[in-house]
Amino acid sequence: MVGLVPLSQHLRTAQYSEFIIRINSRDWDGISTRIMLRNAQLRIGLQGCILVDHTELILKINLQNNFNFNLLKSFKDQMFSFRPTDLTTWNLTTQHQHTIISILHTSVDVGHTNFRKLEQSRIKAIESFIKRPAELLDINFLDHITHNNSVDMLFWTQIKKIFGKNPKGPIPNFFKYLEEIAIDQNSNGQRTLIERYQATIIPTNKTISLTPSPPSRDRRRKEWIVIRDGDEYQFGKILKKNLTRFSYQHWIRQDNNNLITQCAGCSTNSTHIEDNPVCIKKEKYHKSTIIDVKRPTNNYQNTSTFEILTPVDLIKTRIITKPSLYPRMPRTI
Repeated sequence: MVGLVPLSQHLRTAQYSEFIIRINSRDWDGISTRIMLRNAQLRIGLQGCILVDHTELILKINLQNNFNFNLLKSFKDQMFSFRPTDLTTWNLTTQHQHTIISILHTSVDVGHTNFRKLEQSRIKAIESFIKRPAELLDINFLDHITHNNSVDMLFWTQIKKIFGKNPKGPIPNFFKYLEEIAIDQNSNGQRTLIERYQATIIPTNKTISLTPSPPSRDRRRKEWIVIRDGDEYQFGKILKKNLTRFSYQHWIRQDNNNLITQCAGCSTNSTHIEDNPVCIKKEKYHKSTIIDVKRPTNNYQNTSTFEILTPVDLIKTRIITKPSLYPRMPRTI
C-alpha cells in the first residue's frame, strides 16, 4: 500500500507527458487525439478551443468513452494550462453571447415560481444535450435553432428538416427546456427569444440554410410554393402545370405570424375570377420553392387559413449565371 500512491502519480505524469506529445503530433496518434477532443468540443457545444477556454464549464461535464477529454479535464483540474499556437481550426462561429450549454448550466432563479420543476428539467436537459446522437452534433449554438436574424426559435421539426433528419420522433429534453426558459412568453406565438438570448450582432451570414427545391413537373402534384422577390415573399398553391410555367392560387401572409389566408384579388399582376373570388397567378418553375404548410391546430376544420412550417427566410437565394457578352465580365441575373 505504501508504494501505490507514488505509482499512481507516476502513471498520471506519464499520461500527461504522452498527451502533450500527442496533441502536437502529426502522426495518426496525434490526429486521432485531436479528433476525439474536437468531437468533445462539438458534443458540449463550446465556441472556443476546448484546450484553452471554458475551464470552469469543462470541469462540470462528464463524458463517457472519451479518454482524451477526461485526461484534459484532469489537466484543468490540476490547474495546468495550454498556450495556443493556432486556433483557427478550433474556434466555432456564433452570433450569440450565450451558447446552448451555457444556458443549460445557468441555474434557475431561486425566486422563480416553478423553481424546483425547472431545476429538475435543467438537469435532464444537460444530460439530454450531452448525450444527443452523433447525427445532431451539428446543433451546438442558438444560431442552429433560430431564424429571422437569430431572434425567433424554430420548431424542432423545422430544425430536423434543415439538418436533413427524419422529422418524426420525440422532442429532446434539452430543446423542451430551451423553449420554456429562453422564449419570451409574451411574443404572441412568434417564439421570440428573450432579449438577453438574442443575437448580439446582426448575422452577416446564415449559419443554417435550406436548399431551394423547385416544384416538380408532375401535373398530378399540387405543391405549396413560395416565390421571393427581393425581401418580399409570395405564397401560393399550384393549380395547373405545363412544361415551362404553372398557375397558382395566391395566399397572403398575415403580419407577425406564420399564417396565410386566401387572396380574394390584388394588384400584383393577378387574375381575379369574379364568380369564384380567388387570386390566380402564373410563374416559372425555377423562381419558386416548395414549402410545407398545415392547418392550424386550434381550428383544424378551417380550410381558408394555413400555417407555414418552412422557415422561408432560411431558403438560399439562387444566383443564375449566363455567359458574358465580353470576356472576363461575368453576368448574373
